[in-house]
Amino acid sequence: MMEAVQRRPGVSLPIAMGSTAAREAAYRFLSNRRVTLGRVLATHIEATAARAREAKRVLLVSDTTEFRFSTEREGLGMLSSTRRDGFLGHFTLAVSADGRRTPLGVLGVETLTRPERKAKRDHFARKKDPTRESLRWYRCADQANRQVEGVEAIHVMDREADIFELLAALTRDGRRFIIRSAQDRSVEEGRLVSTVAAASMQFSREVKLSARQTAKAPEGRRTHPARQGRIARLAISSTQVALRKATSACDPELPDSITVNVVRVWESEPPTGQDPVEWRLFTTEPIETQEQLEAIVDGYRARWVIEEYFKALKTGCNFESSQLESLHSLENLLGIYIPVAWQLLALRSLMRDEPEKPALTVLTKTQLAVLRLIKQGAALPPEPTIAQVAEAIAQLGAHIKSNGPPGWQVLGRGFEELRRAEFLYSQMISASSSGQS
Repeated sequence: MMEAVQRRPGVSLPIAMGSTAAREAAYRFLSNRRVTLGRVLATHIEATAARAREAKRVLLVSDTTEFRFSTEREGLGMLSSTRRDGFLGHFTLAVSADGRRTPLGVLGVETLTRPERKAKRDHFARKKDPTRESLRWYRCADQANRQVEGVEAIHVMDREADIFELLAALTRDGRRFIIRSAQDRSVEEGRLVSTVAAASMQFSREVKLSARQTAKAPEGRRTHPARQGRIARLAISSTQVALRKATSACDPELPDSITVNVVRVWESEPPTGQDPVEWRLFTTEPIETQEQLEAIVDGYRARWVIEEYFKALKTGCNFESSQLESLHSLENLLGIYIPVAWQLLALRSLMRDEPEKPALTVLTKTQLAVLRLIKQGAALPPEPTIAQVAEAIAQLGAHIKSNGPPGWQVLGRGFEELRRAEFLYSQMISASSSGQS
C-alpha cells in the first residue's frame, strides 16, 4: 500500500491501488480493528528517531491541524458551529537544529474529535476534565522526548501552547522549549506585556517574512491574518520574568510561579496597511548574547516547517479527498500518507536549502535511472544535483518556470509520474529476468 501511494501520492486510494482486488484488500486493511494509526506509524517513527540521533540537535515542532471532509462519516466530530465533518491531528515533527531546518520525520500523532454540542460546565469542572484537549500538548511532547532520549532537543510551539500547566510540566521535567506567548499574564513584576516592553532593544536584524493567504476558519483569520511577503527589520530584546499561577487554577500541585526567559521580537515600522510582527517567546534557552537570542528567534521561525508539512499532507497527498467512511479507517490511511508527505517535504526543503547536494541524497539509484529515461528536454548530467532532479520532477508535473518555484500540486504530480514509471520499469526488469516476453 505504501509503495502504491508513493507512486501516485495525489490520486484517490482506489486509483492508486490499481486493481479491484488490491483496492478491496486495502479497504479491509484500513477498516480492520486490529490495525491502528500507532502501529502503522511505528516504523516511520523509529526511522525518524534514528535520523534525529544522527543529527544530534533537533527541534521538536508541535502543532494541530484540522482535517475536513465533505460528507459525514462514522466517528467524525465538530470542527465549526455548523458542520460535523472532521477531526483534529496533533503532530510533533522533528526538524534539524543546524540552521537548515531539514524535516527529519514525524515522532508522534494524536487525533481528536469534538462532540457536536459541548455540555455546559463551570470553569473548575473543565479544568479538572482528564480528557480536555489542552493536555495533548504535554502528552505528545513527552512521547517525542522518549523517542529521542539522549538527543539535544528543543520543543517549539505556537500561541495555542501558552498554557501555564504545560509550561510548568516542561520546566519540571527539565525540557527545553521556545513557546510563543498568547496572553498578557500576571508576573511578579506586574503584567507580562508591559514588563517585556520595558526591556531595551539589544539589536535588530532583517528577516524574510513569507506571504500568507487568508485562513478559511474565522479563528485562523484572527490569529494568522493575510499578509504580503516582505523583508522585515525586527528589533529584539530580552528579559526574565516569574509567571504567576492564575487564581482560578484548581490544581494544587502546580507551583505558584515559574521563572522563564522572554525574548521580544517586534517590527516598529511595518509597511502601510500591514500588521506589525510581534512575538513574545517564552524559553528555557540562555539570553546573555546576541548569538543566543538569534538562535531562539531562528528556532521559533522553524515552526513554519510544520505548516509546510500540513500542506504536503493535504495538497500534495490530497488526504482530505478520501471517501473512506469511518474515523478509524481515515486514521489508518493518515498513517500511510504521513511518511509520503515527509518525503515530499524533504525533497522540497532540500531543493530550496541545499540544491547543490547530490541527487542520490533524495532519490534511489533506480529512481534516478528512470528519471533519465522519462525526463523531458535536455539530458541530466552524469552526477546531477538535487536542484536538477527537482526541476525534472517538476517538469513531469507540468510546472511552468515563469510561475516561480513548483507548488505542492505540481511537485506531487511530478513525483507521482516518477513513481509510476519506476513501478513499470521494475515490472519490466522482473519480467525480463524471469524470461517472460
